[in-house]
Amino acid sequence: MNRQGLFTSDQDLYSYSQTKDIVINFANNQSLFSEKFIIAMTKIGQLSVLTGSQGEIRANCPARSPST
Repeated sequence: MNRQGLFTSDQDLYSYSQTKDIVINFANNQSLFSEKFIIAMTKIGQLSVLTGSQGEIRANCPARSPST
């Protein structure tokens, strides 16, 4: 909130009207942040990792690689 975010995306979340209130709530309530972080990490841990020919390494993360 005072422009000391580690990543540009941190500041973007604060600057964007649809996520600003979430950032403020997390900044003011460490317990809320921790609770939501645990839930998010649990969900990420349940994702299946694609390996070998099933996976895809992207040079540009938001863009799909061309089909081969």
